[in-house]
Amino acid sequence: MRLEVLMADKTDEKRWAVKFCGHCNPQFSMLDLYTQIKKVMPEITFCFYGELEYPDKVLVFCACPAACVCPESCSIVVKVVANREDIDESIRISRLKQRVVSVVRTIEMQTGDATMQKNITIQ
Repeated sequence: MRLEVLMADKTDEKRWAVKFCGHCNPQFSMLDLYTQIKKVMPEITFCFYGELEYPDKVLVFCACPAACVCPESCSIVVKVVANREDIDESIRISRLKQRVVSVVRTIEMQTGDATMQKNITIQ
């Protein structure tokens, strides 16, 4: 599993757009992962990508290593990429959930921090 974070300028809003790939070659259900993340982060408002006219922060769920989805012109993109591993699906989802929650909360705490890292990859 791999989690990529590409960052630029931020706003103060705790609102994130959510975008899913087409699930053409899924390693597991990203909808299950999204549902769990949403439950443990009630302080964040998640909206589907098409519902926001100009989203600043986007959480992209890619169900396979191709990671073909890339939203346009967003300040912050957190890309969650599923890789095939020889472990139980529930363990993979739990690990990814912990990483995504940590990264999203860190980004929200660093609002306006000019020294914030611009590119982060977590594997």
